Order: sequence, then C-alpha cells, then structure tokens
Amino acid sequence: MDNTEVRYFSFMKKTEVLNMYQKYLLILLVLLLCSCLPMEKLQNDGYHTQKEWRCDPLPNAFEETDLVGTWQANPNGSASIDKLVVREDHKYKQEFINNNTGYKFESGWNEWWIEEKISGGKYIHFEGMQNCIFKETCSLPQEKDFFDYCENSWVTMEKEFVLAIVGDSQALRGFRLRHMRPVGWESFFVNYYLVEVES
Repeated sequence: MDNTEVRYFSFMKKTEVLNMYQKYLLILLVLLLCSCLPMEKLQNDGYHTQKEWRCDPLPNAFEETDLVGTWQANPNGSASIDKLVVREDHKYKQEFINNNTGYKFESGWNEWWIEEKISGGKYIHFEGMQNCIFKETCSLPQEKDFFDYCENSWVTMEKEFVLAIVGDSQALRGFRLRHMRPVGWESFFVNYYLVEVES
C-alpha cells in the first residue's frame, strides 16, 4: 500500500469518526430538547403546573355527592341572583334573575365534572356555564384568562367555567365554590353557597 492509499484510508477513518460524533451530538441535542418540553408545558399550563394550594382545605369527609344541591351567588349583595342546580348524575342547570330589570335566564342540563390538582385542590368544571354576573344579559365567557387565587396562577377557560371548591367552616357542608377573577378586574369576590339540599 503506497502513501496515497494510506492517506486515503486515514482520511476515510477520520470522516467515519467525525460522522459518528455528529450523530451522537444530534441524539444528545434531541434528548435535551425533549427533556425541556414537559417543563415548558408545565410552566404554561394553568391547570397542571405543580403549585401550592393557598385556599382553606376541604373537610376530611368531603365526597363528590356533597356537591349535589342548589348553589347560589349573590355578588356584593346585588339584585342579581345566579343559581346552579347540581344533580348526582353529573348534570346541572343554571338559573339567573336580575330583580332590577326582570331579566331571566335558564339553561338546559349540561355536564359537570371534578378535577383534582397536584396541589391537592379540587375544582368543578361547569361546561357551557354562562357569564351572568355584572352583565346585562347572560353569555358564554368573553374573557379567556382568569386568575385563580387558590393556586396563584392564571387559567385559560373557554366554553365553561371552573370554580375552586374551598373549605369554609361557616358554609353548609363546610365548603363553597369560589369563582376566579377575570383579567382586568382588581377585585372580584364571587362565591356560590349551598342553599338547598336535594332530598
């Protein structure tokens, strides 16, 4: 084998080694990117980010059936009354009345379901729930970003409302349903209290 052949094979060997290192670097880069994606998702996901629960805990004896009954919000003592009639079969309907204007709204039966967060907090999803509070008429939520005090985070909602189930020793059954604050509101204290138990 002459010097030219030696140099050729030496060059090919170096090329193979270089290609091998490039493949390893590419695999390593892909693995690093994949490991970062879940963290980015967690940082941007208002529901599944691991956070601390800041609201009062629920009673130890809490069960899903404790949600069955009629829940009522009367924000800031206003003339408006918003009711949620919750059934055990995971159906609910919304009833709203503005005693000043006489405006009334009643929905059909929609779905509700419970979500439990990593923080230990529980939330109830009311699919199709209308935004009637501080509005002339009821409508699906126009705002999409809501501040959740219980987990100190912003949550995106669409075509539903999600209420935090928080402990309250003064409330019937020891808990209430806390509404989240819409973007642009400095203060928004709306809670639903159980006023009628299904017999």
